[in-house]
Amino acid sequence: MTTPVETGDLLDEFFEECSEHLHAIEQGLGSLRSSAGDQDLLHRIFRAAHTIKGNCAMFGLASEAEFTHGIES
Repeated sequence: MTTPVETGDLLDEFFEECSEHLHAIEQGLGSLRSSAGDQDLLHRIFRAAHTIKGNCAMFGLASEAEFTHGIES
């Protein structure tokens, strides 16, 4: 039998995951200077932004999801 997940636990995980993805985006953007043609790097950056956008939408953070969609675009 599983125990219900507390909303606070989910938000903590959400913020931790967002922090990891933001760090990946920051590192990726910094690496673009020396690796401008690296398609895998670009895909990692966009995947991180896409994941943040989806997670924001899942938590009902519409303005944050829209903002992240703009970054992704």
